[in-house]
Amino acid sequence: MASQPERSSSARVFLTAPLVLAGCWLGATAGLWLRFPAPGAAILFPSYAIVTAGLLRSRPRDWWISLVAATTGNFLAHHVTGGESLRFALLAELVNHSRAVLAAIGIRLFAGRSGRFETTREMVVYLAAAVFIAPAAAGLGGAALVTSLQASPPGFWSVWRQWSSSNAVTGLTLLPVLMLDRDTIASVARITVRRVAEIALLALALFAVAAFEFRHVPDHAPLHPEHFYWSLPFLLWTAVRFGPRASSGMLLAITLVTFWGAFTSRGPFALHSPAENLRELHVFLLAVSIPVLLLAAQIRQQKRTAAALIELEVRKSAEEALRESNRRKDEFLAMLGHELRNPLAPISIALQILREAPPGSQDAVWARESIGRQLKHMTRLLDDLLDISRVTLGKIQLQVAPVNVGQVVTNAVEATRPLIDSGAHQLTVKLPDQPMVINGDADRLTQVVGNLINNAAKYTQRGGRIEVGVDRDDAGIRLAVRDNGIGIAADALERIFDLFSQLPGGHERAQGGLGVGLTLARRLVELHGGTVEARSEGAGRGAEIVVRLPGAALDTTDPLPPPEAVAEEARPASLRILAVDDNIHMAQGLASILRMWGHTVRTAHDGAAALEVATQFSPEVVLLDLSLPRVDGLEVARRLLQTRDNSPALMVSMSGFGQEDTRRHSNEAGFHHHLTKPFDMGVLRGLLDDCMRAKARVST
Repeated sequence: MASQPERSSSARVFLTAPLVLAGCWLGATAGLWLRFPAPGAAILFPSYAIVTAGLLRSRPRDWWISLVAATTGNFLAHHVTGGESLRFALLAELVNHSRAVLAAIGIRLFAGRSGRFETTREMVVYLAAAVFIAPAAAGLGGAALVTSLQASPPGFWSVWRQWSSSNAVTGLTLLPVLMLDRDTIASVARITVRRVAEIALLALALFAVAAFEFRHVPDHAPLHPEHFYWSLPFLLWTAVRFGPRASSGMLLAITLVTFWGAFTSRGPFALHSPAENLRELHVFLLAVSIPVLLLAAQIRQQKRTAAALIELEVRKSAEEALRESNRRKDEFLAMLGHELRNPLAPISIALQILREAPPGSQDAVWARESIGRQLKHMTRLLDDLLDISRVTLGKIQLQVAPVNVGQVVTNAVEATRPLIDSGAHQLTVKLPDQPMVINGDADRLTQVVGNLINNAAKYTQRGGRIEVGVDRDDAGIRLAVRDNGIGIAADALERIFDLFSQLPGGHERAQGGLGVGLTLARRLVELHGGTVEARSEGAGRGAEIVVRLPGAALDTTDPLPPPEAVAEEARPASLRILAVDDNIHMAQGLASILRMWGHTVRTAHDGAAALEVATQFSPEVVLLDLSLPRVDGLEVARRLLQTRDNSPALMVSMSGFGQEDTRRHSNEAGFHHHLTKPFDMGVLRGLLDDCMRAKARVST
């Protein structure tokens, strides 16, 4: 059974055969009246190009189909229409077929089957096989045929010259046009308007110059040489801008116009007899066109080579970037494993101490404080990862309000003080006398300044100096953090802001961290409309990170209003709280802490159980994990709010997801607050205290 490609190829051959037959009949018919006056050889013989194109488009074992079709078309034209003898017509077909087969074999052997003729090699092979060798060899047979069968034949070499030159011009002008493929035709549909305008301009210029050159019958005085080269600028234009195939098409148009001029005794090739004019024209076309076609092929090849080199360079850059990304990913995973294991080790030791030490001993106190410190460290790592993810995805929302930059710096210094003290660094803070106000998110700006101070402390030798300064210039507010640490090489000043990037040789100094602090700082500053820049005089000479932020459009000499004092209110002794989490240890631990705070607590571990307990318990506060089995936390909240008489006064969602989408879904479901695990117990206690104060006001 034939395969699909074989069936497709056979179908293409049998579809091509009728086209070859019709084309040869029309071409041969046209050749009957486009003849040299004396020997009767065709000036242009389209059948040669048609048969050769048909052979190049089919497999060699199917060539006989195209040859039979061509024989039929040519025979109908020469014998039936033209009145040639049967013997002459058949022998002429044998000569014509040998010419086409010889050209097709040469092109397939040395230039491949593409028939594009768009490289220098393909163009040289095409010119040698189809323009010179095949026409010259077949011209010998044609000359022998004419001189042996005609009653008063012209000279052998005269016939050979006319026969071979006509076939050479045919192969030069028509064959490349007939070798159009689907890709070339499809590219015409994608042509731009600018390209169409250029083609129209080229055609208009060609028509204008041709009309000028062929406007009258010249006298027999010698013409100035430029008249013979009227077509050369258009051939060069086409070669440079449109390629070899278009150059052949332009050459065909110029050939037809010039033939018409030679026949009608117009233009530069009309100074002699028609036969001499046509011979002179053939030689001129061959002499001018071959360099132009070689130039077109060379330009096209250079363009393709340049495009391939650019693609190779882009691919090489992409591969290099991918390798660099993989390297950073591997380093990040290694650092992440290291940073997560580091806190687990002291936590494990602290737990063992709590098992063995007396409850109120100094060792037990140290163990509890150590667990708290390590928990904060792990929470900060996870928060940095979540923040950089939100900023990268564009899902972070700033809570913009007037912010005192001095207060931001003070809060950041307070948060980073333990790291500064552990390194015995000397910290100097220079703040302006008058408050400087910007419109921004106070928490995020504090995070930015804290990250910069942390970075300076980590990469500065013990006992180093760190300076934080704030001032104003024409561009807005300038905040700088300078240190006398290990410094930054010139080629790393921008790279340090890349995600997961750390300074070479700085891992042992980093004292923990994933290489996201500076990346997060820059992106948060950019969200505020500012910029971040790193400066350093080189390795070992310290560094300075400069943040520039736009000032607020208000009078910065007016101090910000102090926070209103909150009067201490009485609060009830306890609340009824329902704690729901599918992690049993989490639920039980949370319940234990809430009971220590004096509250009445019930627990549940899935959504259905939570609804059942809530019906019986009527909780005032619900602490609800969102990822619950059976019924998820969002649906539980919706159902609880439907019971308006006993709906909780405070509903707090809990989740390991801290994205804005999670918070938005939580708000839409009716939750009052969202806590991202692991959350600060002080925040939870504050929410419960607020709820108790509200309850006390209602009761009074």
